[in-house]
Amino acid sequence: MLTFHKTKRIIITFSLFILLTNFCFSQPARRHWERIEQIKKLKILDILELDEETSAKFLSKYNEIERKIKEKSEDLDKTVEKLNNRITENAPNQELSKLSEQLISQHKELQKLHLDKLTDMKSLLDDRRYAAYIAFESNFHKELQKRFIETMKKIPHENFKPKRQENRPGR
Repeated sequence: MLTFHKTKRIIITFSLFILLTNFCFSQPARRHWERIEQIKKLKILDILELDEETSAKFLSKYNEIERKIKEKSEDLDKTVEKLNNRITENAPNQELSKLSEQLISQHKELQKLHLDKLTDMKSLLDDRRYAAYIAFESNFHKELQKRFIETMKKIPHENFKPKRQENRPGR
């Protein structure tokens, strides 16, 4: 017989699959990622089985770090866009070098934030829950990508013909 916890986990997993499939094709990208992040938080809390007080502390710290990661990712995206524009405009090598170094620095900062997120949670979780958290964080995007690919395989390919981009660097 299924326990309440196992039933809850099955329902959340099934809901996650259904929601991800639906959101991939029905909503704008920004809202899509917001929903995925909400589902991710629910799944983490389900796996960790935290009491209310620890859940509140966990989510507070988690949300704060995720906000910083999002800001850093947006900065990085802007730098990539600027670099691509400057390449297209045949900017001087010195300027391209400076932007390239800036991009590398931003990647390092983003990686540090991801590592900080993993290590900061250790203070809130016991060893077993911490191990479950790290495993979940490591596997979540892989699982998401896998499910997305499975869903895409079911859709006729003629709907997804890439447009050729002219004047792309390196092509």
